[in-house]
Amino acid sequence: MALTALQAERLKKLGLEEFLETNKEHYKGMAKDAFEYSAKTLKGTNQPVRQEDVSGHLQAAVELDAKLTDFLDGKHQTQQYWPKLFTYRIVENVWKEIEDEYAKERRTG
Repeated sequence: MALTALQAERLKKLGLEEFLETNKEHYKGMAKDAFEYSAKTLKGTNQPVRQEDVSGHLQAAVELDAKLTDFLDGKHQTQQYWPKLFTYRIVENVWKEIEDEYAKERRTG
């Protein structure tokens, strides 16, 4: 699922865009792990890894992530939808990079 413009704007207003840029390598690593797990799950199906596949595996890790929890607590934002929206934003932000890195690793590994 992709973010709507309104959801993206809410993330930006809360400061989650800047938070993601500051912590990009941390969340890219989490997304890469979720991508690799998704690829392993889909092995043998001839289906490509899709963003929604990765989001599904990534969301649980994001919900338990102390950095995000601390950030949201500091903003007094405890609603359950923030981690889900942030997960979608992470995937949108790093998708091309992790997809390319995975393909390169498969060629050289």
